[in-house]
Amino acid sequence: MVEYDPQERELVKTLDRKLVPFLAVLYFCVLLDRSVQLHTRITNPRTRAGLERDLHMNEVNFIWSLLSFGIGSIATVLPLTLLVRKVGASNWFCECFVCWGIITASTAGATNWPGFLVTRLLLGIVQSGFVPAILVYVVYFYTKEESATRYSFIVSWATAASSISGLFTHYVSRADGQGGIAGWQWTYIMEGLIGIFMGVVTWLHLPSYPETCHFLSPADRVLASARGRDGEEDDTSLLTTGITKKTREPTYRFHYIQLLDVVKDVRTWLLALAYFLISSALDCLIVLSPEVAATSFDISHLLLRNSTSDQLEVIISDDEDGSLSANLLSTAPYALAGILAWAVAVHSDKTGERAMHAAIPLMLSSTGFGFLAILPPRFPGAGPARYFMGLIPAVCGLIIASPCVVSYAMDGTQGDTTRAARAAITVSFGHAFGIALAGSPDLFRDSNAPTYPMACMVSGIAVGVAAALLLLVRWFNKQEEESMWGKAPGLRRLLNDADEAKAWDVELSNFDFLKSERDDLASDEEGQFGPGSKSKGRAGGSSSGGRRAQTDGGGYGGLWDESDDM
Repeated sequence: MVEYDPQERELVKTLDRKLVPFLAVLYFCVLLDRSVQLHTRITNPRTRAGLERDLHMNEVNFIWSLLSFGIGSIATVLPLTLLVRKVGASNWFCECFVCWGIITASTAGATNWPGFLVTRLLLGIVQSGFVPAILVYVVYFYTKEESATRYSFIVSWATAASSISGLFTHYVSRADGQGGIAGWQWTYIMEGLIGIFMGVVTWLHLPSYPETCHFLSPADRVLASARGRDGEEDDTSLLTTGITKKTREPTYRFHYIQLLDVVKDVRTWLLALAYFLISSALDCLIVLSPEVAATSFDISHLLLRNSTSDQLEVIISDDEDGSLSANLLSTAPYALAGILAWAVAVHSDKTGERAMHAAIPLMLSSTGFGFLAILPPRFPGAGPARYFMGLIPAVCGLIIASPCVVSYAMDGTQGDTTRAARAAITVSFGHAFGIALAGSPDLFRDSNAPTYPMACMVSGIAVGVAAALLLLVRWFNKQEEESMWGKAPGLRRLLNDADEAKAWDVELSNFDFLKSERDDLASDEEGQFGPGSKSKGRAGGSSSGGRRAQTDGGGYGGLWDESDDM
């Protein structure tokens, strides 16, 4: 369990109150936009009105539109994520949202499929670095022992809120024909206005760096910067920027070696594949949830359990036939998942374990998908069983696992380049192409309505594979740890304590003002006691030497000789 002094406790409370809910709102806006792309395909199932009919698109054209979003996202995710530290998070998020809002609103002006394709490509470029930027931004202010809890709040509650995207599209598209504008066009216009508004609010509220955080005192800025830095020289020197009331933005340097190390690490790609499978299954659930809820309970006077896909879409979109009930029932599992995800993330932060906290919920989710695939609702009593034994475990498992997976990827990352590269690679594929898989007509065939067993089966297998990949990464980490620490436990503790003392020496040496004071003190001692007094003083009088002397009476303080001091 993380222990705080009073100042740090108050700092964490302030950050939790000012930053985390706001980041969850930003993430919700992006997820809502992604989900709306699927719902605007057909905004009125009775008349088949929607994006697909007005732009004369077929299923293949629509899938290529979703893929163009992914292509643009993958092509630019890494450089845009690296720019977050360079230009500042506040400016970066503001520009991202304003550009996203303009492009989304301009989608309403598309008159054919090529025009819509271009807007999706540009939107993928603009949104590509958003999710990785949130992961990197959280690390600025929080330690690795706190990250999973904050990720769980951002991811789980934003995902739960985005599950009502069907209701958002349904009610906005009721303006169909107003001002000569179609319902799907009104939806994109509203989405664009939301994006522009959030961009302005982000620029006004969100701090770019801990060193320039406007709602923190100068002392808290120093502490926040110390919590978020990783010990590199260009990071530790930033602490001096928060000591005075006049702050300045920290510098950033790109490290090619850090980027190369991330790319060469096989664990990076295994985690990226796992997150892609999780994200794809979650996007499929956004589509499946209303159908499962509608066929699980008698919320309509029509026989839903034997309805075709077109009939089911009409029923869900009709207020009198149960639209509100179906969408609310499909949202309830996400709200429950948000609570459970927070509890699991707290335990994950407390224990420092990530892999099993994600793999076990994923196995539970895979079982839930299996129930949805093999249990048809036409059997007596099968409807509620599909909801409670299928939908709820499937949703809860995915949302619980997601923050643990991204925390697992970010744990141990040191350096701005390493963090940005790891975050970009881990989440980019899932964010870019997951929605294209969810919109695939092969998974949601009309002949498979209303249960869509193919989509459930593929999602269940994908989630199971993701759990296996996490366990494989865990095995790789254990192998690396054993190769590094294949020694007796006593010697391992000894080296840990000695390395800690050495880290204190490195930390102190990175401060110019402390270094000058230490050098002045050493010269005074040498002049007073003669040559050689510095080494004697360090053996028993310096702060780092004192830390070594506290362990086992200082019996192994001689591990570090004078040549090792920085």
